[in-house]
Amino acid sequence: MNEMSTPAKAVLMAAATLMIGFSTLASSRGNDFKPNSRLIARGDSSLAYSALTYIRWPQESFDKEDSPFVLGVLGKPSAAHEKLLASYSDGKKQIQGRSVQIRRCEDSSQAGSCHALLVTQACPDAQVQNALRVVRGKSVLTIGETGEFAESGGVLSVVKDGQDSFLELNQSAAKRQRLKVDVRLVNLSVLVQER
Repeated sequence: MNEMSTPAKAVLMAAATLMIGFSTLASSRGNDFKPNSRLIARGDSSLAYSALTYIRWPQESFDKEDSPFVLGVLGKPSAAHEKLLASYSDGKKQIQGRSVQIRRCEDSSQAGSCHALLVTQACPDAQVQNALRVVRGKSVLTIGETGEFAESGGVLSVVKDGQDSFLELNQSAAKRQRLKVDVRLVNLSVLVQER
């Protein structure tokens, strides 16, 4: 039997690594995991914050090694969001090893100075569209709470489906924002195309 070439070995190792990663993730999620199945949470907004673990920002997004992660909020957040935000502002939780600074954006013009921007349901459509224009091409992860958000140019939408919530991902928007999305998040989100 001929020995495999180095590139063939590399491809085989990469495939094996992905399969191990998926099976590990599957065992932690239960037996119903399938690639491209939806990551579902029961009636809460924690999906948006969980997704932050699976995104990578360009190094130049942070001024210094110990610069805080700036999490912006545009619009009035729900009680569930306020509770989750409190754990970051109290210093109990970090994002990718960084302390978190919560920035309450009074208007869309402040959106470009954040690493992630949560656009709440309370935002009027004109304000949402303006925020998306402000951050276009900047390394800002935009997260909305409506089904149309990702299709309108946002990166992630947390969409409610009865008592459940799931994520929609616009990969074109993530690429435009120079954000790297982990394959696990890609496979657990509903992929949408931009209108």
